[in-house]
Amino acid sequence: MKIKLLLVTLLISSLGFSQNISAGQTSDFSSGTQGWKHQISNAFEPVQVTSGGPAGAGDAFLRTTNSSATGGSGSKHAVINDDADWTGNYTAAGIIAITFDVQNPGTETLHLRVAVNKSFPDWAASTTPMVIPPGTGWTNVVMPITAADLTVSQGGNTVANILADVDQIRIVSNDGTDPTQAIHKGQGAGVVYQSDYDNITAVDVLSVSDVQSEPTFEISPNPAKNNLNIKLANTMTNANVSIYDVLGKKVYSKSLSRVNTSIDVSKWNAGVYLVRISTDSQTLTKRFVKQ
Repeated sequence: MKIKLLLVTLLISSLGFSQNISAGQTSDFSSGTQGWKHQISNAFEPVQVTSGGPAGAGDAFLRTTNSSATGGSGSKHAVINDDADWTGNYTAAGIIAITFDVQNPGTETLHLRVAVNKSFPDWAASTTPMVIPPGTGWTNVVMPITAADLTVSQGGNTVANILADVDQIRIVSNDGTDPTQAIHKGQGAGVVYQSDYDNITAVDVLSVSDVQSEPTFEISPNPAKNNLNIKLANTMTNANVSIYDVLGKKVYSKSLSRVNTSIDVSKWNAGVYLVRISTDSQTLTKRFVKQ
């Protein structure tokens, strides 16, 4: 009987029934680090903090801090998961994004990317990072991970093939300015970065629609040349807008007293900017391009 069971197990594996990831898979860190780690033995491993998450007192979260080493894998700012619940066929499961709550308690700007690995050496990572300036409190972000949102950063495989057979998922900080540093690897040699995470969740189309159905804001035109218009949802009150360039430098900040606001951006440098709206209950971020 044991031999028959073993043969059945091997047959299932050989037929490719390896999908473990599913929509709604969540790490809320209520019971430790839940498989999230750094992986490199000489690194500072992430730790569970038992209180102070986005829900306040008693809400546990994950804190990761890279070492201040001058080099080597242990100095990189990254957190990874290769447990069965986070691996498998993301495409078949309908996963199109990873959402999570994040805050930056450190002094360095984070440039967060989600990266996925099929097997060595094949890696793909977010083409555009999510910029989280130092001192940013809890913010919910949506990181798309479809083939259109990721770039092959190592190996000869396609993004589609990697997403169909994920062996590991990572969240890293990499600003993409070092041509010798692949974007699926965290930066940090000689610099200490900190990041806190909670409610890391794999979501499908329906889940993303649910997230985006919450009160939000609109920006137009995008790209913008002379004026950027911001329209808030009617239910958004006590709102503040902060705009950052791609390096995380704040270039504009203002309290919003009405639903519609127009900002003169005619003298700004061309490039990508992040518009962040904060209210008493939420923080939302969108990108716009200055022509």
